[in-house]
Amino acid sequence: MTSQAIQPIPRTFPPPLRLRSEILLLPRTHGGAWLVDLNGGSFALDKDTAARLGSMLHPRQPMDCDEADAALVEELRAAGLLAEATRPGKMFLQAGERAVARVLAAWLRQVQPGSQVGTREASRLMSIAWFSLHLLRWPAAVRVWTMAFPSRATAASENAERIHEAVQTAAARHWLPVQCKERALSAFGLARLNGLQPVLHVGCNPTVFQMHCWASVAEQVLGDHPEHHQEFEPVASWS
Repeated sequence: MTSQAIQPIPRTFPPPLRLRSEILLLPRTHGGAWLVDLNGGSFALDKDTAARLGSMLHPRQPMDCDEADAALVEELRAAGLLAEATRPGKMFLQAGERAVARVLAAWLRQVQPGSQVGTREASRLMSIAWFSLHLLRWPAAVRVWTMAFPSRATAASENAERIHEAVQTAAARHWLPVQCKERALSAFGLARLNGLQPVLHVGCNPTVFQMHCWASVAEQVLGDHPEHHQEFEPVASWS
């Protein structure tokens, strides 16, 4: 009896896949794509891999997968980049994360609406932002801040310049190694506390592939150098 090679049976992808809420899929300048983790880190995909991943995430019909596809899925799952699309799109926190979120929310609510805009208030919020970003994923941290500081939109934009100066001064003097995300959250919180409608932005500079985060009110950037954020194209925002 002659032996015959057994051909692998094509497998489909049940259940459908989606990127986790903190992951962005961005095109690369010369083809391919970046998978960007808003918590930090990025993964470069070549043109073929990016196209295959796009087909997996947005299938027009049930598709087959070979061993290379299955290996790609497992690698991205192991890196925490993929989740099952059949699960609700809402963000679920683990028990430890929920406890952290409650503590941070209580800490944020100690800062009263209408608090005087100054370096002290900006520095206090910057400290909470640092702990938020080190204890929670970016989407969870943003959700805690937006819920702790509801949008009230009761003031004119004159306070924006004072918030901008307070955040810049606090960042320069802060005892923690704060970066753009901490500055942005601090400015966002101060703006909402003072009746403004701020927006959080995440942007990408595709030429050198750098990411940046900032807050703004209308056209005014808060707590960041305006010429700096102009190098970045917004790819996500929260308001």
